[in-house]
Amino acid sequence: MEAALQQQAETYLGTAIEPSEWDEAKAYAERKLKIIIEREGDGNGMRREPWYLAQLITETVSSNRFSQFTLDLMEL
Repeated sequence: MEAALQQQAETYLGTAIEPSEWDEAKAYAERKLKIIIEREGDGNGMRREPWYLAQLITETVSSNRFSQFTLDLMEL
């Protein structure tokens, strides 16, 4: 399942997710999903579908990459 989840997240992102990014992004997305479900409910089960977690992982990787980009830019 994890390989399928990563493949789906990479499809949404449009590029590969490095192993160094994957573990952190997946853990963060799982925590975020837990909070969303606690606050808003599971949307009749929709938020428990693998595609939803894959989307959260994609958002996390994208956000982390942009943050790193801006830090790198500041160093210049």
